[in-house]
Order: sequence, then C-alpha cells, then structure tokens
Amino acid sequence: MKQVLSFLLFGVWLACFGGCRTAEPIADVIVEGNGRFPASLAGMWTANKGNWQFVFEPDGDISAAVINEGLIKVEAPTKEYRISLQDFGSGVYELGRWTVQYWPQNRELTVEVVVAHFHLDMPEYVIEGRSRDVFVCPVSEDGRTWRAEWFMFPQITVLNPDPRELRFDPNSNPRGMLTFTKQEAAG
Repeated sequence: MKQVLSFLLFGVWLACFGGCRTAEPIADVIVEGNGRFPASLAGMWTANKGNWQFVFEPDGDISAAVINEGLIKVEAPTKEYRISLQDFGSGVYELGRWTVQYWPQNRELTVEVVVAHFHLDMPEYVIEGRSRDVFVCPVSEDGRTWRAEWFMFPQITVLNPDPRELRFDPNSNPRGMLTFTKQEAAG
C-alpha cells in the first residue's frame, strides 16, 4: 500500500511539474504582431555563468527561475521569498511584474526581471532596495541558444551605520553577455 501511495504521489507531482499552471502568471507576455510565443522555446534555459535560469511555458510565461546570481529560486505564483545567507545573514525578496517580449521576424527575446523590494540583514550592514534586470538578444536559428546582453538597474540603500544610497551608473551597461542554453527534457 505504501508503494502504491508513493507511486500515486509521484505521478501527481510529475503531472504538475510538466503541466500544472497557476491562475496568475508571473510575466506579461508580448509577441509582436499579436503572434504566439514559439512553443519550441518552452523549457528550461540555463546561463553559462551567474546561475541565472528561466523555465518558459509554451505560452511564454515563466513558471520557474533562478535569479540574482543564484540567490533566489522563483516558482510562480509566489511573490515573496525569504532566504538565508548562511553565516552572512538573511533576507526577503518581493517580486514585481516581469515581462517577456518576443519579435518573430528577428527571433529577438527580451526578459525583464523585476524585484520590487528586497531587504538583507547582514552582520555589518542592512541593505534594501529594488532591482530590474533585462536580458535581450536574438535566439539562435536552431532555437537552442540565446546569447543575451545583460542590463542591470539596481537601486540600493545601505541603512546602517548611516543611511546612504549606493550610486549606480546606468552607462556601465550592459553588464556583459550571458549565453543561455536550452536544456534537454529529462526522460
């Protein structure tokens, strides 16, 4: 009986992992010309550095992601994440509305990741702010790689010992190139 129950629970988990959708999408999906997001781009895309990862659904929504240099593992529709930085403190991240845009004529994909607010308690500092990361460039013709320029727009305030805003020069963008590769589905 225990094996049957375990098998049934695994089947429910597998079905949801492969196809359950939440009522509230994490991203606004925009396809130029009122077209459809290419179903061939659905799946997990992993960056070559920085631990970034996106899981696109067939409609272009993002159902899961790893953001902020691997600090946060996002699963829609959760909007708030509490993290432990081990010996370095803890934090809270609140997500904003994300955007996925696709232009079929040149295969250009843009993903905007919005953290509406974060608060980090560390041994020597307390930091809070918000951020916006944008990844943009065409997907390869074979639909397997996406070499994206990474633009970053943080607003960070150090709260102690004296509150001060950390200045970020937007002219220092793009932060670099990340090569995302579509991962083969397990099976």
